[in-house]
Amino acid sequence: MAHYDYAVTAFPNDAVALSKLSDQIEGSAISSAALDHINVYEDGNLCEIYFDGDLSAGDQTTLDGLVAAHDGVPYPNVQEQYFTSDGESETTSTKWTDKMSEMTDEIGPGTYKLEWSAEVMTSHNGAQCSVRIMIDDQVVSDGGCLCGVWGLVAGFEKLTLTGLSARSLKFQFKGPGAIGEKQQQVLVSAKVRRVRVRMTLE
Repeated sequence: MAHYDYAVTAFPNDAVALSKLSDQIEGSAISSAALDHINVYEDGNLCEIYFDGDLSAGDQTTLDGLVAAHDGVPYPNVQEQYFTSDGESETTSTKWTDKMSEMTDEIGPGTYKLEWSAEVMTSHNGAQCSVRIMIDDQVVSDGGCLCGVWGLVAGFEKLTLTGLSARSLKFQFKGPGAIGEKQQQVLVSAKVRRVRVRMTLE
C-alpha cells in the first residue's frame, strides 16, 4: 500500500469530491497500481490518495495533473446509498473496533432514512456483542445481542444531516471482555458478519 498526499488547497477550488476524483483516477492512464481509497481531512487540509502499490514516475505526474484539474464539485445527492461488509470480523477488546469504514461525498445535506442490519455472536452464551453506527464521528444508531450463536441485529433511524461535502460512515463493534468470577474468568470474543447499511434521501 502506498499513499500520495496533497493539501486540499492544491485543488483548484480548495475542495475534493471523493466519488468524482475516484472515477477520474480509475478512468485515467494510471496503470502501475490500482486506486484503493481516498481520505479527506478538511480540518487538517489534507487529501490522502491510497494505491495498492507504488506509482511509476509517469503515473505520479498523471496523478498530479488530475489533482490540478479536479474541480471539487460533487455529484448530485444520490437518492440511496448502500454499504456492505460481508466477511467475518472478530475482537476480544472492550474498545470499539471498526468492522466497516467508508468515506463518501454522495450523502449531502437532507433528511435520511437509515436502515441497518448485521449478524453477530459471542463465544459465550449470554455475553453481549454491542454494535453502533457513526456518521462523522457521531453515534447515530446502536444495538446488541446476547447470543452464543449467530443472531440478527437491526435498526432504523431518521436523520437530518447538514453541511460537509465528505462524510465518514463507520460500523463498529465490541465485546464484553472477561466475564465470570475472578478465579474463573473467561475472555469473550465478539464476531460480526454480513453488515448492511442503507441510507435513503427523503
